[in-house]
Amino acid sequence: MRPTNGPAEAEPQAIALTGATGFIGSALAKALLAEGYRVFALHRRSVPPAAAPEDRLTWVHVDQAADLFASRPIAAVLHLATAYGYREPLSEVVQANILLPLRLLELAQAHACPLFVHTDTFSGKPEFACTYRAAYVRSKRDFVAWASSCITDHPATRFVNARLEHVYGPGDAPHKFVPFLLDRLRQEGPIALTAGDQIRDFIHLTDVVRAYIHLLRHHTHLPADQTEVMIGTGQGIPLRRFVETLHRLSGSAAVLDFGALPHRPAEIMRSVADPRGWAALRWQPTYDLKTGLLDLLSARS
Repeated sequence: MRPTNGPAEAEPQAIALTGATGFIGSALAKALLAEGYRVFALHRRSVPPAAAPEDRLTWVHVDQAADLFASRPIAAVLHLATAYGYREPLSEVVQANILLPLRLLELAQAHACPLFVHTDTFSGKPEFACTYRAAYVRSKRDFVAWASSCITDHPATRFVNARLEHVYGPGDAPHKFVPFLLDRLRQEGPIALTAGDQIRDFIHLTDVVRAYIHLLRHHTHLPADQTEVMIGTGQGIPLRRFVETLHRLSGSAAVLDFGALPHRPAEIMRSVADPRGWAALRWQPTYDLKTGLLDLLSARS
């Protein structure tokens, strides 16, 4: 899927994007514009977010989504907006993670939009019984279940569940694990940590954005019965190694106190992306751990 349909058509392909103010969504919006797409950023606030003027970026309130789909062909819906349930009431989690994407999926199907991508989390893999952010995880699972009940009747719209592993990179929220760790590494006191034996698949933000764009362009190569891709490196590393590498590269004098904290209840001890889901699309990440962390440190210096 390319930004234009041919040399005689100057109008760029339109992408409906949710979550454009978020960590991944904002980076994806910039990348889509750089690739020549027109981006309609669907937002839930009463006032559009403040942003620098951009000819091919238009903010549209979700209440006007139906008008957007009726006004022009939408090449894809990329749904990245989410509610984690940190401070939001349960009703808002359900609204953001189930009702909003379900409504957008219905609009995509009604207007024969070729692609709908839902952003999911490794915490919600069927084999895990994660109790951390339980409402968030359950709402993600519930939406996929509802979506699966209606996608077979609308073959013109390809549904893909993009399951993210542990994403890191510049611009993440301060309360997230990696930004929190970086702030603590700048101090000289001890940092209380678990034993660090959890295995995680850390993937750099740039590679995540590349994965979405690759999926946007090549989704027609997916097997007809494939509805999920995992976005990760396919390589798991112990959390302790990640922390120690970041500690060393940052030159921190902080003391790493591994084992000072217990694991969370029902902790996920291993999560790694299965790269076989990308076999037909031939996408691979480009950042190794050291390169990715050096990029992160450079952006924060």
